[in-house]
Amino acid sequence: MIYTPLITPAAAVDIVNAVQYYEQQLEGLGSRFSTEMTDAVGRICTLPFSFSIRYRNVRGVKLKSFPYLLLFQINDKTATVSILRVYSTYQKPLWK
Repeated sequence: MIYTPLITPAAAVDIVNAVQYYEQQLEGLGSRFSTEMTDAVGRICTLPFSFSIRYRNVRGVKLKSFPYLLLFQINDKTATVSILRVYSTYQKPLWK
């Protein structure tokens, strides 16, 4: 079963900020980040239970080329995956 992605407002802000940051670093890099995000969301929606639980019922998947972790929850009843945050692993943890 393919799950439908739902991106929370906080995750949307994370994505926009990361794209803008990388685009300022090098033209086209923001686009590469966006493409890699799209690929990761596709993997999550196809096989959401294959990713490890980070805490409680929140799972995470690392981006391949960027230091980011997508944190998400699965709702099996509605067949949705909620992307909660797109977290830079260079930051202090969100929970501290």
